[in-house]
Amino acid sequence: MGPWRWLLLWCWHTALLHGQRPQDGPPRPAGWSPAPSPPWVPTAEPGAPGEAEGSAAALAFLRTGDAQRLARANCSRGVPAAAAGRGPPPALRAALRAAPEALAHAANFLNMLFQTNDIREASVAEDVEWYQALVRSLAEGHPWVRRAVLALDAHPLAAKPRLMLQATKGDGQILLQDVSAAAPSLGNLSWDNEWFNALKSQRTPVLHKRVLSNDLRSMETPKWQRGDSYVGDPGHVLWSPPFLECRDGRFLPAWAITLSAAFYGLKPDLSPEFKGVVRVDIELRDMAIDQCASGPGWFADTHRCDLNSTQCIPQESRGFVLGRYLCRCKPGFYRASGAASGTQADGGSLLGCRPCRQGCSTCEDDAPCLIQEDRALRAAVLACQACCMLAIFLSMLVSYHFRRSKARAGLGQPGEEKAPEGETLEQLQCLKGLQGTWRAASDKGWRDRTGEWL
Repeated sequence: MGPWRWLLLWCWHTALLHGQRPQDGPPRPAGWSPAPSPPWVPTAEPGAPGEAEGSAAALAFLRTGDAQRLARANCSRGVPAAAAGRGPPPALRAALRAAPEALAHAANFLNMLFQTNDIREASVAEDVEWYQALVRSLAEGHPWVRRAVLALDAHPLAAKPRLMLQATKGDGQILLQDVSAAAPSLGNLSWDNEWFNALKSQRTPVLHKRVLSNDLRSMETPKWQRGDSYVGDPGHVLWSPPFLECRDGRFLPAWAITLSAAFYGLKPDLSPEFKGVVRVDIELRDMAIDQCASGPGWFADTHRCDLNSTQCIPQESRGFVLGRYLCRCKPGFYRASGAASGTQADGGSLLGCRPCRQGCSTCEDDAPCLIQEDRALRAAVLACQACCMLAIFLSMLVSYHFRRSKARAGLGQPGEEKAPEGETLEQLQCLKGLQGTWRAASDKGWRDRTGEWL
């Protein structure tokens, strides 16, 4: 019996080992519910040919708005704009305020639908008309909506959504399609599937808890009186970066964004469980890019103005195009060509202005505003004046010297020392006689004229 005992013990030990391999944890007690699943990680998608051409055409369309070049480019998928900044700008949020509110209301409607009735997942085919009506109503939630999509997930670990409806608006009609066959492509790790993957991979979604109460005396259904529910608000809506959609190998010449919101059911432990996503694609009509704005928002503070010498002034524009701003010189600075446009920015260079001359509050060129002293010219003029004054002084000294020499030479002969004085006296006497004669003649003429008058 000894060998058989060891053989039985070995078989029992082997059975225990094989029985424990598929078990990841302790035995499941009564009332056990599955633990929250790990984040769902989609697989990467290989790059499609022709993406470089499409990206270059999309970048040129963003910078210049050239729709002709965009129409000639081939594409295999949409191209997002590398929008700097986090989240949409406040102006876009204000213009599209109705769209995220309608999307949040639709998601909350589905929240209530799945959280108050746990058999809705089994009756998707029966309730498909409800979902179709919801998708159509989302397409009419805003005049700029291009497309509305509802993706209903069957199970958190499922490979694809169970139902996927799409409503496309155009030419005054709404085209409703069941695109569930394209649902497996949502597993690709690409930006155009982020509207679904980012919401599905959330560990702890940010929701508001609500307590639902029912008056069973006035209602036949539901049969419960009190329960928990989780709802969202427009702030929980996910915004995608601007993108160009590729349709039939060609880009649509209009930038668009995607708004998406998830809806949830309840697990057995009454925690939220991901059930699907509702989404709308919205065209950016009459929306301009404000690169001069500061703070959060796409393309905010991406201008090329040198703020030390210029100020950024946005231009009125009706297109989603970069470079629609002016770099205007600040007081005390000037630019030869006036204000510079944002389209003149070359690479990483800044558009700046030159400082005015000293003493100029404003200027248009490098001309001085105050009198500029030329010290060299002033020194030359002063030197010339000094030379002239020195020459006059020297000439005075020379003339004075020769005058005294001449006077001394005249006084050297005897009898001639008083000659000049005698001549002077004779001249004075002659002048005195002439003065008396002139007075007498004047008095006589005056008397004669007076007698004639009398």
